[in-house]
Amino acid sequence: MKTTKQKCQELYDKIYDAFCEQSGGEYNDTMWTQWQGASDEMFEADEDGDWDYALKNLTECWNYVKVCKKIDELQANMPNAIYC
Repeated sequence: MKTTKQKCQELYDKIYDAFCEQSGGEYNDTMWTQWQGASDEMFEADEDGDWDYALKNLTECWNYVKVCKKIDELQANMPNAIYC
């Protein structure tokens, strides 16, 4: 069974990977901000040991990043409009 700290690390890694894979799309600044916030969250949890609080925040962050990532993917693969 995974510890709360391991769950936090997995979420952090997903957030980081999403930012790296996003590469300059419309949500680049938003993804960078989320990654920086997740980095701060991991640092603070490492300092104070409150991994439950970090897990809650990182889960919310990941849910937000997933939506941004999906919108970015949809925009990148949008077919050309036939009728304008």
